Amino acid sequence: MATHDPHPDSPERASAARAALGLALVLALVVEVVFALTLEEHRGRHELDARVATIAVTRTAPRAVLLSDSISYGVLSPVPDGVLDLSSNQSVSTAGNAFLLARLADALERSRDDEMPRVERVVYVLSPMSFEADLRSERFLELYFTSVFNRRTERRAVAERLDRPELVTELEERALERWLHPPSYLRRGHLLRPLAEGLREADRRLRGGGELPGTAPEATVERIARDAALVELPVSEVTTQFLPLLAEAAARLGAEVELRLAPVPPSLREAWSTDGALAKLESELVALCAPLEHLSYGGPIPYEPPGDFAFYDGSHLHPVARRDYGEALAHELGRRD
Repeated sequence: MATHDPHPDSPERASAARAALGLALVLALVVEVVFALTLEEHRGRHELDARVATIAVTRTAPRAVLLSDSISYGVLSPVPDGVLDLSSNQSVSTAGNAFLLARLADALERSRDDEMPRVERVVYVLSPMSFEADLRSERFLELYFTSVFNRRTERRAVAERLDRPELVTELEERALERWLHPPSYLRRGHLLRPLAEGLREADRRLRGGGELPGTAPEATVERIARDAALVELPVSEVTTQFLPLLAEAAARLGAEVELRLAPVPPSLREAWSTDGALAKLESELVALCAPLEHLSYGGPIPYEPPGDFAFYDGSHLHPVARRDYGEALAHELGRRD
């Protein structure tokens, strides 16, 4: 049986509704265009998105640049004047750090200021175990690499330096996928990241004012036992193939890159020193740097952890120890040779 709407919309109401919808769509389009034209991309997912967004708007050359894995991430508090902190995490690998430095060179070259001071030094600080990063992590590869470093030049560099066609394919897919997202989605980090950083800073202040534990946590003891059993500290193909690209990017900046080692638990350093794993790694790093201009191996950052208890998980420093390590790292970044 047919039914009838007892209160049908009048033609005028229907027309007004269509006009309102059309206006909303126009306003939404205008907002997206404004986002696209006024803000650099910043997805706000993690620290690497923030680093990329910072580089995109950098127009003044810093005196020094810090690249690092998560052990040194965020330890500079505050970041010294003249230092650009591009610390991130192990998953980025040497390839990602080379691309970060190349993007910085691109940004500074766009400023076209021939009188601008040049970058003096790039300090690349890694845990002895981070040189093995090889862009094969199922958990982190898309999040920290292929969804970030998929520019044409970056895809070409991966294709030329690594026999990894599947990695190149994923980079190409992520580059195309970017066009499926509206500009506001790709720039949401301008709102979200400051909130996350504020919470992180509050946590750092709360925990950094405490004291180190008297003994090493169980997680630290277990991690040290596992890592101490390593007979060698591998250097991945990604590291060997992209260190030259890192040096090339530094040359564009007029800078020198220093490879440095981040702190490890004292008992772990002793184990690696006793069985020769650490000496072998350092010899390999010296050999990799030797034929490359603008690249050298500078040894460990001069900070001695007070004990294994200074690490809350066997790799990362307790907030109190992070403060002391941050001061040592800041001193190194401020040093002028």
